[in-house]
Amino acid sequence: MAPVVFRRFYLGDYLWNVYNRFPNLKYFGFFNFTSPVIAIRDPELVASIGLKHFDHFTDHRGLIDEDLDPLMGKNLFGLRGDAWRDMRKILSPAFTSAKMKVMSELIIDCADRFTEFIAAQSTKEREYDLWDIFRRYTNDVVATSSYGIAIDSLRDPENEFYRYGREAINLTTGTTPLKLLMASSFPILSRLFGIRIFSEKIRIYFKSVVKETVKMRDEKGIHRPDMIQLMMDSKDKDGNRMSLDDMTNQAFIFFLGGFDTSAGLMSFAAHEIAVHPEIQAKLLAEIEGVLQKTNGKLTYDALKDMPYMDAILDETNRMYPAAPFLDRVCVKEFELPPAGPGLKPVIVSPGDCLWFLPVGFHRDPNYFPEPSKFKPERFLNNEVSSAHYMPFGLGPRACIGNRFALMQVKIMLMDLFTASLILFILSFLVYIYQKKQTEFFDKSGVPYVSPIPLLGNMAPVVFRRVYLGHHIRDAYNRFGHLKYFGLFNLTMPVYAIRDPELIKSITVTNFDHFTDHRNLVDKNVDPLLGSTLFGLLGDHWREIRKVMTPAFKTSKIKTMSKIIIDCADRYAEFLATQSKDGRVYDLSDIFSRYINDVMATCTLGLTVDSLRDMENEFYLCSKEVTLLSEAATLTTLLAGTHTRLMKLLGLSLYSERFRSTFKKVINEAVEMRDRKGIHRPDMLQMIMDWRDQHGDRMSINEMTGLTIDVYLGAFDATLNLICFAAHEIAVNPEIQAKLLSEIEQVNRKTNGVPTYESFNEMPYMDAVLDEVNRMYIGTAFLDRVCVKEFELPPAGPDLKRVRVNPGDVVWFLPSSMHYDPNYFPEPSKFRPERFLNKEVSGSCYFPFGIGPRMCIASKFAMMMVKIMMFDLLRRCTLEPSSETMIPIIFNIASAVAMPRDGFWLNIKTRKANDDVNKALNVDVDKALNGNVDKPSNGTVTTKCPKSSKSVDI
Repeated sequence: MAPVVFRRFYLGDYLWNVYNRFPNLKYFGFFNFTSPVIAIRDPELVASIGLKHFDHFTDHRGLIDEDLDPLMGKNLFGLRGDAWRDMRKILSPAFTSAKMKVMSELIIDCADRFTEFIAAQSTKEREYDLWDIFRRYTNDVVATSSYGIAIDSLRDPENEFYRYGREAINLTTGTTPLKLLMASSFPILSRLFGIRIFSEKIRIYFKSVVKETVKMRDEKGIHRPDMIQLMMDSKDKDGNRMSLDDMTNQAFIFFLGGFDTSAGLMSFAAHEIAVHPEIQAKLLAEIEGVLQKTNGKLTYDALKDMPYMDAILDETNRMYPAAPFLDRVCVKEFELPPAGPGLKPVIVSPGDCLWFLPVGFHRDPNYFPEPSKFKPERFLNNEVSSAHYMPFGLGPRACIGNRFALMQVKIMLMDLFTASLILFILSFLVYIYQKKQTEFFDKSGVPYVSPIPLLGNMAPVVFRRVYLGHHIRDAYNRFGHLKYFGLFNLTMPVYAIRDPELIKSITVTNFDHFTDHRNLVDKNVDPLLGSTLFGLLGDHWREIRKVMTPAFKTSKIKTMSKIIIDCADRYAEFLATQSKDGRVYDLSDIFSRYINDVMATCTLGLTVDSLRDMENEFYLCSKEVTLLSEAATLTTLLAGTHTRLMKLLGLSLYSERFRSTFKKVINEAVEMRDRKGIHRPDMLQMIMDWRDQHGDRMSINEMTGLTIDVYLGAFDATLNLICFAAHEIAVNPEIQAKLLSEIEQVNRKTNGVPTYESFNEMPYMDAVLDEVNRMYIGTAFLDRVCVKEFELPPAGPDLKRVRVNPGDVVWFLPSSMHYDPNYFPEPSKFRPERFLNKEVSGSCYFPFGIGPRMCIASKFAMMMVKIMMFDLLRRCTLEPSSETMIPIIFNIASAVAMPRDGFWLNIKTRKANDDVNKALNVDVDKALNGNVDKPSNGTVTTKCPKSSKSVDI
């Protein structure tokens, strides 16, 4: 019993394993701790012992000395010989059909009360443990049918009867298991130490309940159809009433036997009904047929007319028997036949113990074909022999309350099923999701993070307990010895690849097997998002990428760098002017405006000035849909896994305001350029040129989608990079000093007019930005979808190869690999030098993706950041302020890396700048503090010099 004692095995599974070790024998021997036991595995021999030769095996093995613990030793289960026979004759009439019919009305009332309570509470979005609910129900049923007292354990969850009953039934915790061991294996020692299974307070409580009930009935002449009454009415051969102690002991064993076993049967039955829709449908048809006959009223006779319900409960008892073994003690010498060929008969002497193993018979395919399959029909087709099926025992010592137990279960399930069918259906759907999830990796043998229904491994992220990047990093670290592992993005199974060489194989060498991203949305559901370069698939993606790639070749970026330099110079000059004496800013606001203005010009040819026009529509629309917004986290997870649900709920990554604004701007720009023959060196023009060259009238939705893809992709990635770069430069003065030295060197070479080429000759700036991208990469994962069958190598030693099928998803985890000390020593330390000393392998570092599907605008994004940081640092010093978060605590509600309280830094001007537009200084300062003039028409304006240009978006 060591594996059971040390909780390595459930007792039933352990006995099943032992049972299977002796398939050719009628019986075998083993030890229950120190007590030898003969385990009978031949059904005919079980029937012979349990029925035909019952007089040789009348007793159970006593668990405890009856004088020390009468609750356990003097009840019907523990009594022996004639004392047992006499007591069984007294108690058996309590379970006649007539008595059960009367008690059924009490049980129906109790079940109705429970289902009504659950239905009423369900409107409050509460979760329930059905095991707890069913235990309270059986508690209340036994209280009324055995003790004659009314208990409501749902509305009064801590009532005394339930509390003491729960304590009594809890035989697996505390010192109780040790007491049972001592009592069954060392009876002399247990008597010596006065060991009891049940405490004195439990015995006193249940005795007081019986005493008060008997006293009240005697005084008031009350008569009830319950077990207490039956014992009060019984008399021995001398005409004496049963003692109070005997009444207490018998009522208690009835309570003990019906409390957990019936609750267990209900729980397992509810589970099987929920996960087998075809069984559920048949049961519902039977229930409806019965209720039609009784005009919707549940009666005792109606319960007897439910063969399919009976079959379901029989099959539940077969698969999940409450008692994995039954015991008998020899009271008269008996000879067992030989256990097998070549063996001799065995004499069983008085005191020897035999066990029958229903858990073995019930799982044996010789008696129950397909034993692991839940198949109620086997009990309808007369396939089952009573010699193989014994959930309530066997022979004269079988449980006398078995029909009562089944009745209370049938009433509760029927009441619950008819009142709350939708709960069963939902339970079924949740189970199917769970089953499909775990089976995905179980079949292939891939180690995985255990999911929960519907939310997979993302519950902590959905409920905002942890930042997504940290959550995935925790999973990554759990499987440090493997090349890959499984996890669940909500309901979607994902292969998470940890091995750099395998990542390179998938994304580069075998790219043709993994060409696509998991599309965030169906193009038919959301034409804008479905038309982005990120979302396009297969050949369509290849074709459009060819169109977009030239926009980011060196010559184009060089041309656009002049626009970026002008914009960065304007922003840096503004900050320098405002910060002569030092000023604290949330730089995410300043930098997001800078990026917005650059992208508006480079993608759409629009001149936008988000410093002068703080509330311009273009900026506000862009900001509200960025992935840096809190609302984007759950929406992003849903978009990748539940596109139909997104459509049903009317959810999108883009707001209607953003859609209409962007679409309107692009539509008007295309129309004007077509009409007036205007040609501009921007991305929109490149898309229009492709359209004209191919004679293909690309739709406005497709043009808008491609433009949005670049615009927002650069917005998020660049803002993330520039903000964290400013933070690290501010909190690391030695790094700022090195960077300033490099900037001043470039400044001298270019006479203060930096060029595109000069920005490409700043290795330390590059190293700083590379290290920022390592530590604060914008995305926690990169995905690929398999389009052609591929075989992964074994994830680790003793594991097998895994076939990845078309449609399966793999993830790479850059934010986790970037913090892996195997690839980046001291990963939590900001150390740009690692990128100067060639310590970094390209297969371990991929902030902009990897392979042909990596971001096409990475060089452009880096150029935007470098130019802005160059212009800012040559004018200003960055310092931490009292509001700067050190160390950074991430915003758990954000989909990407973002500080909880913003990027607050102190900026100080290095030297006076006299040639600054003073009007700009005053008005933008007012705008940043919310002091702007608001005309009567509701639009927001700022005062600007007449020479300033403005664009009506």
